[in-house]
Amino acid sequence: MNRKRLNEIIAKVNAILDALRELQGAELSLPIDPSEIARARGLKIEKVERFPSGREIDPSVSTDVRTQGFLRGDTVFVSRDQSPGAARFTVAHELAHRLLHPEPLHHREYAIGRHGSQPQEVEADFFASRLLMPEPLVRSEFGARFGRGLDLTIPSDDLAYDLTMGTRRKVTASQLARMPQLDRAILIARTAFFAGAYFTPICDVFGVSAEAMARRLLELGLVS
Repeated sequence: MNRKRLNEIIAKVNAILDALRELQGAELSLPIDPSEIARARGLKIEKVERFPSGREIDPSVSTDVRTQGFLRGDTVFVSRDQSPGAARFTVAHELAHRLLHPEPLHHREYAIGRHGSQPQEVEADFFASRLLMPEPLVRSEFGARFGRGLDLTIPSDDLAYDLTMGTRRKVTASQLARMPQLDRAILIARTAFFAGAYFTPICDVFGVSAEAMARRLLELGLVS
């Protein structure tokens, strides 16, 4: 995605958030509701129990694709077979297609960040991430919990203890040291405890999956 296109998408997101602020007041209420935004733009949201295969939706895709949502005409279809956070991201992703891409049919097949080089899917994820997790709010909520950016490349026993308490999953410093960067960030997104304080996990505050939140934290340089 080139800089010009990136700025175009950011401008669209900011326009939506500015309009939302006017309705809600000076501060945005979290979590941001993508379904409300989509409906205000003429889209209907329909949750589906038995989702068709990717090939049933679009004959050009492979038969083993698991579809999480798709946009057809003025309706966003969302699979019930995903977490609430993932479903919210799916709606925001399909809203992005409505606003950014003129084609009549789009389907979300994979979780955030797993679209490879498909430009429209990357753009839709980029839009959804910034809509649901605006940078100023992420920095504010992160700072309230962790106080500063976290360097996870040199794990400590204190950090391992905090993550064990906050995620109810036994974590050691040596395990943290061997974890991929994204997996460590997911623990931060999920934890409900840090430095002696309990709180609502930051992924729950924004109403997104722990993975989506972790990717945003990494992108903003809040965890490393």
